[in-house]
Amino acid sequence: MFEFLSEQENSNIKDLDSIANYEDLFIAINKMDLSFEKKELIIRKFMKGNFWNFINTLSNSLPRTIEVCLKKENGFSEFMVLSSDVNDLEELKFINNMILNLVKKKITNVGFFIKKDKRNEFDDIKILDIFKEIIDINKNFIDFNIKLGLNINVRYDNGYLYLNKRLDKSDYLKSIIDLVDYYNIGYIENVFIENDFDMYNLLFEKIGYKCLISDKNCFLIKSKFISKLEIEEMRKKYVNLILDVNDFLFDTNFAVGFNIPMIKINSDRNNTYDSLKKIKKEIKMHINSTKI
Repeated sequence: MFEFLSEQENSNIKDLDSIANYEDLFIAINKMDLSFEKKELIIRKFMKGNFWNFINTLSNSLPRTIEVCLKKENGFSEFMVLSSDVNDLEELKFINNMILNLVKKKITNVGFFIKKDKRNEFDDIKILDIFKEIIDINKNFIDFNIKLGLNINVRYDNGYLYLNKRLDKSDYLKSIIDLVDYYNIGYIENVFIENDFDMYNLLFEKIGYKCLISDKNCFLIKSKFISKLEIEEMRKKYVNLILDVNDFLFDTNFAVGFNIPMIKINSDRNNTYDSLKKIKKEIKMHINSTKI
């Protein structure tokens, strides 16, 4: 019985207790005449214990993080750090926290000379310079590769609006390529307006080998009740999948269960690392138990 459902709704879902795998749960819940919010709450009830194992008993790897360190409303809206070759969760958490704290301190200390735009926001390039400076200073003490991620927060008005300038497509593309090259950006999202396929293709030709481009060679999955089949279709189309665990429904269990290699998290979600550590222990125990 679910306390958030009416007596009639509870009577309609009495067979859920017999469900033994995620795909059956997905089919059963999709048949229910319930709001999406109630469906999410039902799934949450199933997410106790080893829910990653409930999705896929063969899962044996953890996702790496794309951590949002700084957010703002105008211009570039999210500044992120990520690593594609880190294995130690504790070290990654420590390094990301160190970078974030140093960036915030630097922005506070030098705020008086960071040029603000008309909307009273700190200059995007100056913020990127601070991130790059801190990463470059500390890279000799880090035994894995750190890259930046960026939400461009695209704006278009008779041309692409970039750093308070209106650019034609050619100049805008060159600006993005130069940005990725200089600041060692490994992930970029919201870079073009919807359905500007030619620009996505041109950008991919230039930087696709070293940078994940959302909606081109990677796809950011946001809150949605989703099946294994849908995940596999996305994987065929985009190759690289990223799960946004800042939403209510999705958490690290889904990333592990669906074998999604990267997750996007906010810097204040320290419990994400705790969850990954817990799942790592559960995977080890599961592997050992199957050897017996």
